[in-house]
Amino acid sequence: MVEREEVEKLNRGYVRNICFTELVKLHVILKCATLNQVVFALNRDLALMTISTVWVEIRSQVLLEYRDFVKCTVPGTIYCSKSRCPYCGALVKIHGVSDHVVNKHPEINPNSIPKSSLPAASQNKLHCLDCPVTKRKRVFTKTALAAHCKALHTTK
Repeated sequence: MVEREEVEKLNRGYVRNICFTELVKLHVILKCATLNQVVFALNRDLALMTISTVWVEIRSQVLLEYRDFVKCTVPGTIYCSKSRCPYCGALVKIHGVSDHVVNKHPEINPNSIPKSSLPAASQNKLHCLDCPVTKRKRVFTKTALAAHCKALHTTK
């Protein structure tokens, strides 16, 4: 157990040195999937990261992922917390794209937002178009929307 902690500490220090050498931010580079996978495997195997072996192999991929994080060019993923509105180009949080469209573009059907602009959890959700705009932020699955419409929007 002590040896594992020592290896993790040394690998973490090596990643900090990489950040200093490559002029990148530690909290951003730690989001890179390639680096996380390699560091996890090295820690599991009680091996140390070295410049002559591991870093040379993964450097270009990690720096490419880092650039994508910094420029926020990976919309709709866990790596990027903001996305561009497909209608006005405003930069909004990825989980707030549909709310932004409802608030700022009331003439646009919020169910027509491109799936690539939405987080994965919201891609199969629908807005009730019969509700007033102030209540339109709420989203439903298809079956829940049918039940909602039946309960609130059908006349007896």
